Amino acid sequence: MRFYRKLGVMKLVARFGVGTLLGGSFLRQGYSFWVAVLAGLLFVLAWLPSWLFWYWEIGPDCVTQRRYFGRTIFPFSTITYAGPVTGNLAGRRQTRNWIEIRTDDGRWMIVDAADPDGFLARMREYLPTVTLNR
Repeated sequence: MRFYRKLGVMKLVARFGVGTLLGGSFLRQGYSFWVAVLAGLLFVLAWLPSWLFWYWEIGPDCVTQRRYFGRTIFPFSTITYAGPVTGNLAGRRQTRNWIEIRTDDGRWMIVDAADPDGFLARMREYLPTVTLNR
């Protein structure tokens, strides 16, 4: 099952705001209005795949993180912890719904899924013995 990132309103507003500023900078440099609109739209459209091609997938034997064209695989046999973010990131407000996954060889992954409770529930189906906190 795939779990996508959150697509928050503030992220959309920020991207459209930066696209507008980019278009405005084209206008100030003397380009036509339509070139400025095209530059702003291209920026927003270039950002959109970052939401579409960044997700986490829980399979029968591993957790897979897909980021654009890269893939990180954590087999269930190596996972030792899955729960709230610990360490230096734990106190930040935006990390409240993030999930940290650690392995026995020291690797870790941050999951910022739109449905963190559903993600952990799905992991509990495959990992009943691991520390899964929420």
